[in-house]
Amino acid sequence: MGTPVIVSDVGALPETVLAAPRAAPNERTGWTVASGDAEALADAIGEALALGASARDAMAIRARVHVLQRFRRSR
Repeated sequence: MGTPVIVSDVGALPETVLAAPRAAPNERTGWTVASGDAEALADAIGEALALGASARDAMAIRARVHVLQRFRRSR
């Protein structure tokens, strides 16, 4: 259903993803990594690839709900 999202900490990208440490594991919608930190990016990719189908789908649903609740043209 969905695809895990990994963003860098540049601009407004972190606002679109609920990630550690500000989100509990059962609230996360993806990963945020420091710009230029290849090791952190590799770790996040590894975590994303290790997700099972149900965990990936749950994350995708949370991500959709998060975006629909917070980002609208009218806002």
